[in-house]
Amino acid sequence: MTSFALGTVQFGLDYGISNKSGQVKLDEVKSILRTCLENNVITLDTAYAYGQAEDCLCKFDLAPFDLITKIPKMMDQSSEEILKFLQKSLKRLNIPKVKGVMFHNGDDLLSSK
Repeated sequence: MTSFALGTVQFGLDYGISNKSGQVKLDEVKSILRTCLENNVITLDTAYAYGQAEDCLCKFDLAPFDLITKIPKMMDQSSEEILKFLQKSLKRLNIPKVKGVMFHNGDDLLSSK
């Protein structure tokens, strides 16, 4: 079974080399999320580093979605600090948990902390 995820960076930033319309407006985000559900695209990829994307997403019912978030570069941070950062994202998203957590910088996983 093939599954797709929707990246949400343009929900929070004016992002993308071919982006001519800037950050996606709230009414368009609502339409995009509805279209995702209608087409069984239930995974959303977001990150604290995506500007206002988390603040945008929290305005919608995220219960039908699986969210994946990313931890920004955190070299030399303790696992407790990384966990606090993840908790901040959960609070911004207004959800109790995410489906997965990724690291923007793989070198963070090599840190002795």
